[in-house]
Amino acid sequence: MERVEGRLDLLPSWLRDHCERTSMVCLELACRFGCDPKKAQLAGLAHDIARAMSSEELLSRAKDYGLEIGWIEKRVPILLHGPVGAEILKNELGITDGEILQAVSCHSTGRGGMSLLDKVVFIGDKIEPGKDLYPGMERVRQLAEGNLDHALLEFLNQEIASLIENGALIHPATVEARNELVLKID
Repeated sequence: MERVEGRLDLLPSWLRDHCERTSMVCLELACRFGCDPKKAQLAGLAHDIARAMSSEELLSRAKDYGLEIGWIEKRVPILLHGPVGAEILKNELGITDGEILQAVSCHSTGRGGMSLLDKVVFIGDKIEPGKDLYPGMERVRQLAEGNLDHALLEFLNQEIASLIENGALIHPATVEARNELVLKID
């Protein structure tokens, strides 16, 4: 945890504050839904460790780490900040817990087969009190009080609708995560 906190000191203050708030929300969600609280807190704290990197640096780091860079990531490199962040945690900060690394890696796009920790970090990042992405975020927060899957589906529905409305690309992992939840919940 100390290594991550030291690395966070290098981030802009607004991003560091977001990571700290996300960590606290992840801790609350972990306790509510039976997830490992220490892992949730650490993953929440570390999730945006690569978020301040430029597009060029994200692409370069992803290539150096041997990460798959699809055509969507080439067009929208910020989507690489989760996978690059996970590699920084592993290679530079010595964090080897696969669950933490996966949760950090998929916190922006989601993925099919999301674990409980993945969901906690994904939703914790979106509902932390300093972040309001959409007018409907209060609904996502309310759902997260009782059902993580319903909160996640609501967020993904809003996110996909917003991306479509703005003519933006939708990452296939986001579609996969949503479709899996639709089948699970119905």
